[in-house]
Amino acid sequence: MQVPMPSFGEKPATGSARTHPRPLRDVLVITPTGWAVTRTDYPTISVLIPVLNEARYLPYCLDSIFTQNYPPDLVEVLVIDGGSTDNTREIVASYRHRHPNLRLLINPSGGIAAALNLGIQAASGEIIVRVDGHTVLAPEYLRRCVIALEVYGADAVGGVYQPIGVSSWGEVIATVMAHPLGGGPAIFRQSRRRRWADTVYLGAWRKDTLIHLGGFNERLEANEDYELFYRLRRQGGRVLFDPKIRSWTVARNSLQALWRQYVRYGFWKAQMLRQYPRALRLRQLPAPLLVAGFWILLFLGWRIAWAPLVALGLLVAYAVGAATVAGEIALQVGWKHWWRAWGALWVMHWGWGMGFWHGLFARPKRRKNT
Repeated sequence: MQVPMPSFGEKPATGSARTHPRPLRDVLVITPTGWAVTRTDYPTISVLIPVLNEARYLPYCLDSIFTQNYPPDLVEVLVIDGGSTDNTREIVASYRHRHPNLRLLINPSGGIAAALNLGIQAASGEIIVRVDGHTVLAPEYLRRCVIALEVYGADAVGGVYQPIGVSSWGEVIATVMAHPLGGGPAIFRQSRRRRWADTVYLGAWRKDTLIHLGGFNERLEANEDYELFYRLRRQGGRVLFDPKIRSWTVARNSLQALWRQYVRYGFWKAQMLRQYPRALRLRQLPAPLLVAGFWILLFLGWRIAWAPLVALGLLVAYAVGAATVAGEIALQVGWKHWWRAWGALWVMHWGWGMGFWHGLFARPKRRKNT
């Protein structure tokens, strides 16, 4: 997907965006120990973190939030747990002793969209920042989000994120995810340089904008911000993308966890595609077409003798192509990890394809009345 650069000419959504943006000022005040700078006109922020068994990665996320270059008394953190069976809740309790602005909410349904809607209802901040439990934020993340929202009068703002690893497996998987033929990042031009990166659509919202839009659509079973992005744009909302708003996602450290992640991604994309056909890009089609072609040819093997041979040829061609890409990735992580990169490519592509076809034909669940 071609990432759009910041655009400041779009109309705000009705009843949600400020027609006259307010500046952010540093206010100098006297304290008992002398002069100190406080930022009394900065808006309050509620950071929503939907989690499920994120004990391994949650400390990285919370540490990055509590070390932000933003007034800590203006930030509340809501961790919404969907039924974790590890020690996720114990980790939240340990952080709560040091950070009273941290709260734990329970999400009975377990869905991420439902967790975000629950967090929106409980949030007291003027701005909602959505963060995954395995995400690490740059120190200036919240500040840059506020500048884009307040100074330019935007309704929502997004940025770029890159995968990182905290183990040998995680480092390989992160490198594969960052490859154009791996996780599927987008290419954008910043200044005179072209680079690949994935995007967060969108990380920060005005709370009144989210309420105006009705929150996340739980029937789609999709937590991606694309769906809200399209709804906002249809109403003339003002959306900004700033490549300086940076974050990192901690890559899973096993192929099994990576498989579940990409099956879920494919399912979300297909569910959203049923309402927003433009959400699918051409470069996202090869994996679903590969999976469909392989299984169709195997099925036809009961009637057509040559169909299984074509399916085998398709599989061999993919294996050779994946091996070539894995070799390119091995130049970055070391040749001893070539087979790991090769396996990660198989898991990503086939998981995405299987999840896509499941989501395309699965019936959306009914939204519970609240």
